[in-house]
Amino acid sequence: MIYIIRHGQTDQNKLMLIQGQRDFTLNETGEAQAHEARDLLRSCGISFDKVYSSPLSRAQRTAEIVTGGVPAKVDPRLIEMDYGPYEGCDLKNLPPEMVYFFKDFKNHPAPEGMEQLPDLVARLGAFLEDLRDELWDTTGENVLLSTHAIAMKAALEYLTPGSDGAYWSKFVPNCGIYMFDLVDGKFTVPVEYEAAEKAVSGLARPVQVEQFVMAYGADQDRLRAMLPEGYESLRPVLRINTEIRDDEVLYIEFNTPVSKGGRRGWINIANWESTRYPIGFTRDGKKVVIQAPFLELEYEGTGAQGGCPAEKDNDGCFFIGNDPEFRPAEKITENKEFCDCSFRWKFGPDDAFGASEGVTLSAFYREPGEAYEKQAFTAENAAKIFCEKVLGAYIVRFVRG
Repeated sequence: MIYIIRHGQTDQNKLMLIQGQRDFTLNETGEAQAHEARDLLRSCGISFDKVYSSPLSRAQRTAEIVTGGVPAKVDPRLIEMDYGPYEGCDLKNLPPEMVYFFKDFKNHPAPEGMEQLPDLVARLGAFLEDLRDELWDTTGENVLLSTHAIAMKAALEYLTPGSDGAYWSKFVPNCGIYMFDLVDGKFTVPVEYEAAEKAVSGLARPVQVEQFVMAYGADQDRLRAMLPEGYESLRPVLRINTEIRDDEVLYIEFNTPVSKGGRRGWINIANWESTRYPIGFTRDGKKVVIQAPFLELEYEGTGAQGGCPAEKDNDGCFFIGNDPEFRPAEKITENKEFCDCSFRWKFGPDDAFGASEGVTLSAFYREPGEAYEKQAFTAENAAKIFCEKVLGAYIVRFVRG
């Protein structure tokens, strides 16, 4: 079996700076992540016979820890994407051409001076073909490939016929692992290691989550004009969910309440994750500031605790085009802390904005009124719908997994 791993965290990862082919060592968290990956693999009886690594020290150190010191064969084709003049850039404050690239890898070529994605796939593909030749006559060996996020995605693209660029926008965490095999001279399609192991052994990696939720009132007829066929609007509400995971990864989700096929919940309009979009966060005491090119968002806990009435009418969330399309609601029993909140969408000059008023308000179904022209179901269109008032906000902290 062949395992491909992304290196552990560096200080540049934590600061959200583009590293590319510059050489940085693992920080304390990165060392711990590599040891955790080693322990997870060992708990399943996995040890390694051969190791291949990028020449950068963060990848070599990760391989050393994970394998317990098995000597690695360094191959320059496993090095990270060459970001050219953009190496060292702050992901929270990127130039427009990089924002467009990170927003849509598939349809926006890398800016001038950077390695192009087809060239990167070809580089990793050449390595994999040579690896196939080396492993052709071996059976039962475990092989580790230690590399980097975008280089790893290039390998996954090469190994997955018909992926059509799906891996470019997929989150690969520090020390994330995929596995594949060589059967009758052909590589199998890679699968995410931890997901596969959970399915057979119940293993999970707990994640510390801070979840911030805010909702605001919006014209329900305009929401109806956006919804895909088969969905019905339940309330005149738009909601922004934000998660900070392990005090590192930021996730933002934009939703509205709907019903379909007897299920009542939320439909995901769009989502963004800091591993693939230039978004981040800062803290100042109890205040958390979310930073994104398209959104300004601030939360500050008030200390008061309570619940959210809308969550009592929630079977889960619909994700259009995903498999599965419907995800059941997560069971969260921890207390919620109310927040003061302000927001402003920044897709365009007339986008919605607002601030909480120190109270939690309800929103109720409105009968259809004005029939608006059909709009595409996008975050840009939803953000144009006027904010009538912020209905409330809360934060809840819990462990996932």
